[in-house]
Amino acid sequence: MTQADDDDGASTVWVLSVKPRDAQLTCATLQDVGLKAACTASFAELVETLEGPIGALMLTADAVPSAGWQELSKILARQPAWSDLPVIVFSRERQGGLEELLASGTSSITVIETPVRVSTVISAAKAAMRARRRQYEVRDLVERLEEADRRKDEFLAMLGHELRNPLGAMQLALQVQQMQSPAAEPNRHMAVMERQLKNLGRIVDDLLDVSRVTLGKIQLEVADVDLCEAARRCVQAITRDAENSRLRLTLAVPSEPVWTKGDPVRIEQVLSNLVTNAIKYTPAGGAIAVEVTEPERGRARITVSDSGIGIDPAIVESLFELFMQARQGLDRSRGGLGLGLALVKRLVELHGGTVGAHSDGPGRGAKFWIELPVEDRRPTDQFDVVMPEQRPLKLLLVEDNADAREMLRELLTRDGHDVSTANDGIAGLEAARTLEPDLMLVDIGLPGISGHDLAREIRRTSERQPWMIAMTGYGQPTDRERALDAGFDLFVVKPVSIPDLRQALAQCAESLRFKA
Repeated sequence: MTQADDDDGASTVWVLSVKPRDAQLTCATLQDVGLKAACTASFAELVETLEGPIGALMLTADAVPSAGWQELSKILARQPAWSDLPVIVFSRERQGGLEELLASGTSSITVIETPVRVSTVISAAKAAMRARRRQYEVRDLVERLEEADRRKDEFLAMLGHELRNPLGAMQLALQVQQMQSPAAEPNRHMAVMERQLKNLGRIVDDLLDVSRVTLGKIQLEVADVDLCEAARRCVQAITRDAENSRLRLTLAVPSEPVWTKGDPVRIEQVLSNLVTNAIKYTPAGGAIAVEVTEPERGRARITVSDSGIGIDPAIVESLFELFMQARQGLDRSRGGLGLGLALVKRLVELHGGTVGAHSDGPGRGAKFWIELPVEDRRPTDQFDVVMPEQRPLKLLLVEDNADAREMLRELLTRDGHDVSTANDGIAGLEAARTLEPDLMLVDIGLPGISGHDLAREIRRTSERQPWMIAMTGYGQPTDRERALDAGFDLFVVKPVSIPDLRQALAQCAESLRFKA
């Protein structure tokens, strides 16, 4: 069917009558006033017509077989969300099937008792087509919005990639600098760079995550999570930031674990977001408290309280909306995009939980909390993962960003590995064939051939199959799936976490030891 056929069908009133002559006269009448109209010879033909675009139905009740009303109801119930097909029924008396159709609420149905004036037929048809045109306008708008959303997702993915590349290079440079002088006094300028790079990384992650959560594209890796341990890890990771801001950060947890089912990474992300917010809005000398409690059976609450600048009670309820922030001065000294709390709310809801906030007003501090369902049973015993012993590896690093490549090479060399590098996909493929590395670290967005194509070619042709780790600024679940399908063993999102990378290298070394 052509676009012209679609347009014709969508702007046509389709007429069915038990008497073909009546249907033809009705069509002629509608055409005389500028409406498109077409006759259908039978109810079966009308059903076929309903499979395509259609403007409105106009039919006589006696042209519908007894079982036809139920069939018509099922067809109308399958309409897309934007569609509410106008159906005009001419009838001397209400049939049982027609009454059921009216009660189903599956479409916009108008019943007109016969005999009927010509002017009434024309008026009903014009009203139906006006309503139908508005519906098609809504459909077109929805399609444009969906296309805009798709392009936005592509843009955000590209933005994340482009931002994470320089972020990764700078963070690697800082870590190399710290390794060169591990015993030296902390450098104030280095501390500022480290802190602000961490803040920038959080902003990038929030920007990408909130888009994925809003569109339902976040996939939770569900496991047993001890909320007390999650809170400890969060506080431990952020204690240094609190100390740098001259704040007192405390933690109170029950003596026994508090178990829930959830994604441990996302739960810690939520807690980190709340505590980081408290640090941001609490002046030096203030206090922040993190507390895990069970206020009622089956529910756990984690509360983050601060003695900070407080919040106007009138806007507390709206703080969890996208891009919402308490009013700031033009200097925007506390920064942020207004994404963090919206992300917190959506992640907690994905876990079956709720969020809340309270403040007595400006200057009187604030309290934020999340509540999550608690598991009554203890999880099965789990064994601690033992970090395999590190051993030198022959590595091939394929990365087109020169700064990131050099910093990662230097860091891995300092760890005792034999590191070779390549700056594009073709050079990486040639180097892999020549060097036969134990492990390859490969950027996905390479010039020449992509990291995916490089991995496929290595898996297809290499006699000695190396471990392969994909490194990319693209961090959506589909990106991970594509990398693993291409032949990578692991997938890491830039900026690369050095502890995680070291653990991956140790796992590789362990597997090689068993192969030997």
